[in-house]
Parts: sequence; C-alpha cells; structure tokens
Amino acid sequence: MSETWIVGINPVEGALANDPSRVREILVEQGTHNPRITALADEARRLGVRVHARPRAMLDKVSSHARHQGIAANYEVLGRSPSTILPICLKPTMHCSWYWTASPTRTTSVPVCAARRRRARPR
Repeated sequence: MSETWIVGINPVEGALANDPSRVREILVEQGTHNPRITALADEARRLGVRVHARPRAMLDKVSSHARHQGIAANYEVLGRSPSTILPICLKPTMHCSWYWTASPTRTTSVPVCAARRRRARPR
C-alpha cells in the first residue's frame, strides 16, 4: 500500500464522506477562518482522523504547488496509480469535479463523478 495527498475542500470532503478509514491525517492551513475547512476538520476529528494546523508553505509542498484551498488529506492508496483513489468519470459533465491528487513526483487532475447522493434536477 502507498499513500498520496488529496488536496482541496471538495476532494477531502469526498474522501471523508466515502472512505474515512483510508484518510490517515488532514493538514489545514494555520489561521484559516474558512467555515467549510473548520467543519471538515471537526468531522475528521469526530471520525478519529488526526488533524494538524500547518503553515501554507507545508501545504504547498505536499500538494506540489497545486491549488489546495488550505486543506490536504493524506490518503492510503491500495494500488499504485493515483487513479485508484476515487472512481474516475469517463464522460465528465457539470456534475463531475476535478479532483487533484498529489504524490512526491507529480500532481494529477482527474474528473471524478460527484455523485454524492445529489437529487436529480427536474427537467
């Protein structure tokens, strides 16, 4: 097994909601006042995940300078490829999100279905 960093509010939220047992720790930017990050940190603590406040430079480093929005999660990957982290969407639409995964060697962006129990919109 290996580990990778998932960065950004929505990707970290998805990891906590769908597979919290594989989230090893969460880093949040020191001094953040973003209510969504605070809520995610509280939820992670409730789930037994370690949460650490770190300087922005540390988040920049673990995200390989990708846009992290002040939060990153260390995630246990079962396979070798970052694409095994979350199910990749083959036909990205407006209901998909771009999830950033970072490893020590590269940062990857893949479209992932954001099918987190959203209600279908009436047409």
